[in-house]
Amino acid sequence: MLKMKANKKLVQTELLKNSKVTLKDLHNLASHGRSADSLEEAITYLKNKDNGVVELITTEDNVFQGLFYQDEEMRHTYKSFPEMIFVDSIYKVTTRGMGLYIFAVENSNGETEIVAFCLCASEEKPVIKAMVQIFKKYNPSWFSTKTIMTDKDLVERNVFKEEFTSSNLLICLFHVLRTFRREITTEKLGITSGKKSELLELVQSLPYARNEEEYWSTYEKIKNLDCSSLEQYLENNWHNIRSEWVVGLQNAVSFQNRTNNRLESINSKVVQVVERHSKLPDLFKNLDNLLLSLRTERDSRIIKNHLKIKLNVATPFEGQSQYLKILTPYAYGILAEKFKLIDKVKIVGEEGSGMKINSSSGVLIATSLSCTCPFFVSMQLPCHHIFKVRQLKNESLFSSTLFASRWTKAYYMKNSKVLTQTEVTNQNVSLDVSTISRNRIFSQNEKFRMMAARVQKLASVGSECSSRVFLQRLNTIEQIVSYWERNIEVGVQGITNIQQCSEDIKQSETCRQSVEDVATPQISHSCYEAVQQSSSTLFQINQDGLVDQVDHCEVVEQLDNSDVAVEQPNIKESAGNTSFLEIPILPIVKKRGRPKGNTKTVIGLPIKKMKVGGIPFEKKHPNHKDKQMLLWFVSTEDVKKAVAGTILSESSVEQNPNKVSSACLDKCADVNRLRRYFTADGWGSVQHVMSVKRKSPIWLCPNCEVDIKDSGSVCCSGCLEWYHLECINPKTILQQNFWFCQKC
Repeated sequence: MLKMKANKKLVQTELLKNSKVTLKDLHNLASHGRSADSLEEAITYLKNKDNGVVELITTEDNVFQGLFYQDEEMRHTYKSFPEMIFVDSIYKVTTRGMGLYIFAVENSNGETEIVAFCLCASEEKPVIKAMVQIFKKYNPSWFSTKTIMTDKDLVERNVFKEEFTSSNLLICLFHVLRTFRREITTEKLGITSGKKSELLELVQSLPYARNEEEYWSTYEKIKNLDCSSLEQYLENNWHNIRSEWVVGLQNAVSFQNRTNNRLESINSKVVQVVERHSKLPDLFKNLDNLLLSLRTERDSRIIKNHLKIKLNVATPFEGQSQYLKILTPYAYGILAEKFKLIDKVKIVGEEGSGMKINSSSGVLIATSLSCTCPFFVSMQLPCHHIFKVRQLKNESLFSSTLFASRWTKAYYMKNSKVLTQTEVTNQNVSLDVSTISRNRIFSQNEKFRMMAARVQKLASVGSECSSRVFLQRLNTIEQIVSYWERNIEVGVQGITNIQQCSEDIKQSETCRQSVEDVATPQISHSCYEAVQQSSSTLFQINQDGLVDQVDHCEVVEQLDNSDVAVEQPNIKESAGNTSFLEIPILPIVKKRGRPKGNTKTVIGLPIKKMKVGGIPFEKKHPNHKDKQMLLWFVSTEDVKKAVAGTILSESSVEQNPNKVSSACLDKCADVNRLRRYFTADGWGSVQHVMSVKRKSPIWLCPNCEVDIKDSGSVCCSGCLEWYHLECINPKTILQQNFWFCQKC
């Protein structure tokens, strides 16, 4: 019951009827026998499955970067339905912070089928590219893929464009709208709340444009609102790829899928079965259980439809009954709606062998066998426009050339293993290793993760020895750290005489103290050799724990601060000598509180979101107050000079009272504090400007630069400027003790 994630308290209540059991006992029982979080055990589990494919992705220095897995049924499913691929990733499924990529397709009955899994240690282009190339290697049907749907991730999209050159790329509509909401804000674009709402409404209508004219009409309206930052954002990121995210401009086989909701549904089922931060073996075992459940439900629906007794159903149109007999229930359900729309088709003229038809997508050209409407292109099924043309020409509404074979019952049954007697040969999972190289400089985070993986193995190997040897090894590590802290490179040399090593270590301690102030360290002992400008010999540890000599090479005395780029990215098959037991994987990532996106506390109450706002003027630090008040009278450059200690003269003070902010008249502003920043003449000019403004105070709204007079207005608690209520969002004022403008 605990393995099936039963509630421990309910299990305890049931067991208390016969014996005393604590929750700690149940926790210990559940922990007993859990698998280790190792790549070895995960691959061992996958290798025991029949006819599967496992391929590891590693760097040139044999560091784990990813794992690709696909069983025989996944390959068969993709071979049967390769026209469209859905790609998405899910995170926080492993203890090591790796993302799980899922590839899926749509079958003849409109159901989603998983065709591949891939664990990726990072989302960098070499790793994603290796994943896609491995997928292509084991699936020759990739040439038949016409469309790929992803989100707006640039790396993903660029890789699929390079690898699937003949396929169309579509962007999930949900991700498009969500990105617009995140990018079009008052803070990022520097616009008012009212203008933001107007712009967002127009921009979010762009994806629903039904044709090119409607798209350009909306785009011109956005330009007329005179928001250069938004225009530049759309031009740089969206306008040139509009055929990938505007519904009316998509000319690709998409089976009417506008979003990645199919994979989102799969992701939710993965979360139900797979625990967060699972160990690698547990992850694949739970994924296997999920696949078994999904396939069992699919097979039961296939058998149920196969065993149904076919009745003669009266249909209003001639030929409709033939579609009912031949097509799958899902395909016929879509087609039945098109039959209802035949009488609503408006023909406006003829065009060659076809006819012109007015529709919501504009003027279409339809013949007896084809149509330019999005439905016919997307679904590969006949539309109501074709039916209308065939009806006017007295042709039968049924024709086997009007629909793709993938939508027929015969094709669906033929490719369903539950109804076919397929002989399965028990073969072991093939295990390969692909190596990726990088043509870029490593980031600090990547260096840390790569080093952490090796240090973790070093700690495991270094602790498996006697206490005396352990202390010597510990001392060795401390000396390496000491040299690296001073930016000095060291080489490693193996030893066989432990006693001699102890004496040399003592000598090295004395020698290390003597070279603290020396620019070129020289340490002569058998454990370490200080790196000199001349050539040196490096060593590496072999399988027996001893040290082998490596190629003679030039070693630089002091570490250069610049990074070195490596070779051109390329995937190459290993010769089979690399063992997956020797491949280090990423260290375990510590759990850091509640995952992002959680909106409720552990007891089900809504989380109180932290309000992020400015600091009221009276609560600011005195130095910050001075800077803000100085900006009312002098330029930004003069403020920097004054803060640095320069005394400002009369020439630095703004002499025109209309250009001085009226915030200087606020009772919270103690302008007398600024006396120390000015000469006598300069301070006299400041007082003169203040006296003029007191005699004729004019409070201008910074948004519209019009006097607020007696109209409704509000003061910013941060900068003490006054704004018209109609120039801002009045709802935010009533909900807060302090109100801040966009700048504050």
